[in-house]
Amino acid sequence: MTSTEPARPTMLRLTAPATTTLGRALRLQDGDILIAINGVPHHGDEHDMRSRISASKNPVALCFLRGKQTFVVLSTTGRLGAWEAVPAVDMVEMARINPDFLVNWEVLRGADGTYDLHSLSGTLLALLAAPVWLLQMRLWIPAAAFLACMMVSLAVSPLMAGSVYLAAGLHIWNGGHKYFRKDRQSRGLQPYIVIAAPSERAAHAIYKKLEPQSRFLFEARTPDPETVES
Repeated sequence: MTSTEPARPTMLRLTAPATTTLGRALRLQDGDILIAINGVPHHGDEHDMRSRISASKNPVALCFLRGKQTFVVLSTTGRLGAWEAVPAVDMVEMARINPDFLVNWEVLRGADGTYDLHSLSGTLLALLAAPVWLLQMRLWIPAAAFLACMMVSLAVSPLMAGSVYLAAGLHIWNGGHKYFRKDRQSRGLQPYIVIAAPSERAAHAIYKKLEPQSRFLFEARTPDPETVES
């Protein structure tokens, strides 16, 4: 009798994510390996993966391995590109992840290592207090345009001003991330990675672990001692 060895566990490696809209939006790359779903290791084929995702009514947390770094993104589908089976990689035990408390954050990075990030989901502040959100995000031109429209509409009638405020708030809530991305690109930053995190502070902390040498775009720089002495 011939002994049959148990099948080696496999994982899925992503290829050609740029061919899908969501793959591009999540900034996924060729070679990213799916290692877990909601913190639970995933071993199996593409059908198994899609079954696990479709079983959830809400977005799931997909944990990827890129080189030696791991990161998590939220997705409602496994249609992120082409998938191929690869031998499972050794990994430390992960904690379960509740995706209901996470939001996708896009990180934009400059050639000098500076970065900034923003939520890809509309925030309540952007909806209820759009000018405050615009100023908080340092989007000076859209904020000035918003306030100018409010002043003009208020001169016509308070009712019109209220309507303009509501319409503008909805617009910023739905598309504020586009204004943010365009502004940061004008500052030399480009979309780099998407990470899921429960808050902006957590997103900064996660990215700092991925890129320890990175520096927040608006972080105060410490003066060079040699420059100060001279």
